[in-house]
Amino acid sequence: MKIQAKLIVAFLGLSLPLLFVTNSIFYNSEKKALTHNILNHLESVASIQHHRIQDIVAQNAERLRLVTSRTQLRLSLEQFLLSGDKKHQLKMNAILDNAQQSLPDFKKISVYSPDGVRVASSGPSGVEETHPHDALVARGRVVNAVDSFYLDAGGNLALHLVGPLVLGNKFLGVLVIDATADNMVTAISDYTGLGETGETVLATRDPNGDTVFMMPTRFDRAAALSLTIPKDNKQIPINRAFTGEGALLTDAIDYRQVPVLAATRYIEDQGWGIVVKMDKAEAFAPLARMKGQFIAILVAAVCLIIVLSFYLAKSLTMPIVRLTGVAHDIAEDNFAEQAEESQTDEIGMLAAAFNKMTAKLLSTRKALERNIKTLQAANQQLLAGEERYREIYNAPSDAIFIHAADTGKILDVNEGMLEMFGYTYEEALHIDVGQISSGEPPYTMEEGGRKVQDAVLHGPQAFDWRSKKKDGTIFWTAVSLKDTEFSGQHYVIAVVRDVDDRKRAEKALAEEKEMLAVTLRSIGDGVITTDIAGNIVLLNKIAENLTGWDHEEALGKPLTEVFHIISADTRKRCENPVTKVMATGKIIGLANHTVLVAKDGSERSIADSGAPIMDQKSKIIGVVLVFRDVTEENKREEELVKGRKLESVGLLAGGIAHDFNNILAAILGNINLALLSVKPEDDAHSLLQDAEKASLRARDLTQQLLTFAKGGEPVKQLAAITDIIDDSARFVLRGSNVRCDFSSEENLWPVEIDQGQMSQVIQNIIINANQAMPEGGVVEVRCFNVSREQSQGLGLSPRDYIKVTIKDSGVGIASSLLDKIFDPYFTTKQEGSGLGLAVCHSIISKHGGSLRVTSELGVGTTFTIYLPAEKDKQLAPVAQQDVSAENDGEGRILIMDDEEMVRKISQTILSRFGYEVVLAKDGAEAVALFKEARESAAPIDLIIMDLTIPGGMGGQETVQEIHKIDPAAKVIVSSGYSNDPIMANYHDYGFVAALVKPFKLQDLQATVCRVL
Repeated sequence: MKIQAKLIVAFLGLSLPLLFVTNSIFYNSEKKALTHNILNHLESVASIQHHRIQDIVAQNAERLRLVTSRTQLRLSLEQFLLSGDKKHQLKMNAILDNAQQSLPDFKKISVYSPDGVRVASSGPSGVEETHPHDALVARGRVVNAVDSFYLDAGGNLALHLVGPLVLGNKFLGVLVIDATADNMVTAISDYTGLGETGETVLATRDPNGDTVFMMPTRFDRAAALSLTIPKDNKQIPINRAFTGEGALLTDAIDYRQVPVLAATRYIEDQGWGIVVKMDKAEAFAPLARMKGQFIAILVAAVCLIIVLSFYLAKSLTMPIVRLTGVAHDIAEDNFAEQAEESQTDEIGMLAAAFNKMTAKLLSTRKALERNIKTLQAANQQLLAGEERYREIYNAPSDAIFIHAADTGKILDVNEGMLEMFGYTYEEALHIDVGQISSGEPPYTMEEGGRKVQDAVLHGPQAFDWRSKKKDGTIFWTAVSLKDTEFSGQHYVIAVVRDVDDRKRAEKALAEEKEMLAVTLRSIGDGVITTDIAGNIVLLNKIAENLTGWDHEEALGKPLTEVFHIISADTRKRCENPVTKVMATGKIIGLANHTVLVAKDGSERSIADSGAPIMDQKSKIIGVVLVFRDVTEENKREEELVKGRKLESVGLLAGGIAHDFNNILAAILGNINLALLSVKPEDDAHSLLQDAEKASLRARDLTQQLLTFAKGGEPVKQLAAITDIIDDSARFVLRGSNVRCDFSSEENLWPVEIDQGQMSQVIQNIIINANQAMPEGGVVEVRCFNVSREQSQGLGLSPRDYIKVTIKDSGVGIASSLLDKIFDPYFTTKQEGSGLGLAVCHSIISKHGGSLRVTSELGVGTTFTIYLPAEKDKQLAPVAQQDVSAENDGEGRILIMDDEEMVRKISQTILSRFGYEVVLAKDGAEAVALFKEARESAAPIDLIIMDLTIPGGMGGQETVQEIHKIDPAAKVIVSSGYSNDPIMANYHDYGFVAALVKPFKLQDLQATVCRVL
């Protein structure tokens, strides 16, 4: 085959397969990338759906718990089971109606007795009938269940929530809630981002292990609880979901027998499987379009390559044929022919090269003849020089080896080698590097060969080596290798010196240094040594960290430059400890409150001592300083002292606030009674109203003391923050030259807060803003909703919040003080106590929120409050309290309080409303009166008892004794300590309501009416 044909075949053989492979790789990579992106998207959607379903299940469980935890429901059920009295049944029905109305997706709530009889129900329904789902009721006896789906009479998907009703350790019955499953169906039916064929499937397993679809599918709206997949069908993605591990599936067949891409998840707590999938046909539609484009490009490229191959082959072969003849003549020793140099490309350059080569060959032949004569003369001189070389070569005591550069073979050695290793010359020429090496890694034959090659490739080498003599003695040597060239041949010369004695000395010195270094590193204190002139000799790692100086940097510098110490009290430089040690010759201790100023200017409190370093003759040759950082110890001591002060002030504040609340209770009660006796148009009526407001303001001040003193839990209730902000701002700014500019986002979410404590926070911040603008100004208050997604990145727990900003244009706060303003007792005002913002921070933290501040001098300050929002809860309409002076009350009430004035005003108020009142000064008297009344014809209907009785039995112990006598007794707790945990969680301690002293007449009447 001619060269032209060969070039055409070679060009086509190389280019066409490369073209096909390139296109195939590109197509497959596009397919792989598309598959990867779709699977990642499906996995993201599966993760989102997983969390949404878990959130819905958690919400259902919480709402079930809220209903089952109602104490009155359980108490009424217990009374009904004991007595069969219908009034208890009616009360349960009313409680269930109220629960259903607050939760619109609850269709019905029922209570079943332990034997399966329905004894109460929300809405119009019969009772005393057995529920048709006995298994569901039996399940609810032992566990809260929120995952029982069923189809109602209309074929709609619904949900049973069941849970036990327990009082103490006594099982009373089962609560069953019939609820819609709309929120779950809506979540599953969200096909956003899943194209035309994508969908989410949620399923569980029946007792046989087969898969049952729990929700409608995109292609079958009647699939819920009716579509079943056999457990043996492993190709269906939903069956793969129950393996317990999330998976990405590329070769799956769904329930419609359609190939799909899918992502699976398993919800272990419910035993549910999730699949998010998309039809392969839709997923790979872009590839089908791309494939046609690939084929068109491929055909065009093939045609172009064929044309180019014919052209290039022809243009390359013709000049080569002409050069072939010239090359043949040169091979026959005919240098007369010259190649044609007409072309200017590489072939023309090749022709010129042929011509130059011919001329050089002729010149070389003549030069070789002259060189032969010259070499013969030089050979005689070489023999004489070799003798001199041998004398010099054998003179050193070091061993010298000559190695072949390519193989490493020993070609020659000197006398020093024979003496050092114990071989004869003939033996030395027949050994290798491995026989004169110890053989222990890395001193092996292989490593020795690599060292020789490194000398050839990278230049001279010098290293220590473990060598071995003929008799087996192992010793240390220092080896130098160098590549050289003799007569056109490369050799490696090795010079080997015995350094065994030096190595032993170095090892001993290294061990001593290592022991010293380990000792210094092990010391937890900083160590600095100096010479007698006070210059640095050594710093350990701790000393480097504390001073900020590296060892090498500090070496030789004066101690005073590196070890800069001052008095914390006077800020003056302390005396050089080296001077004191040298003067006394004794160990000295650093003065108290000594501060070390590091190289970067940071300061640390330090302690400990300096001591002289003595030589063997007891002469001082230097000084060693040992010191440690006691900054944190000093801070802890300061915090301990501050904590003791806070504890003392807290006890005093709590006691004063409690006693003051009792006095305010009497004052406020009498004012309320006086208001009932005065007509609104009388002047006295407005004066009494002002006195009432002042009393309530005094109550708020005591709450501030209690919050600081007790640090207790807030008494929370659902409220609108806007009302509290508006009232607090108006109260604080009334009569000042500062006004409040308030705005709120529409439909601001409600919050669960202690309204008194939150009012205290707003008032304290606005008071500070008012005082920061003595010339007047505007306080801007803004309220916003912050969603769970928006809360990410704010350093908050992921959930919904409301955000309140309070901004003034006052003098501002220096940046150096911003991190201290929430500390107790810290204040920049001469008349300030330093408790206001500390209390605010404590209150917001107790509410699960965050209080932050930003400020700029001369511009103003902004406080930002984040409070957890109850997005899905609705504020109940505010009931209008109609306080009447009519004697419409009925019942006998026992008042227990250690303060006589509180007992009397409470008796006066309740008697005015028609109640019969019995008084007790402590728990023991209250229990005795309750027993006596129970045995008589006039039992006590309600007890209002003080939580704290100094020197006597208080409310917490008394309510337990009362319930031992009558478990159904109604007891209201009252206390001036509104922050006590019992006041916040009174149901957990057996109380039916709580009254915070001082209370208004309206509050007392409303609470009594509601309980009775």
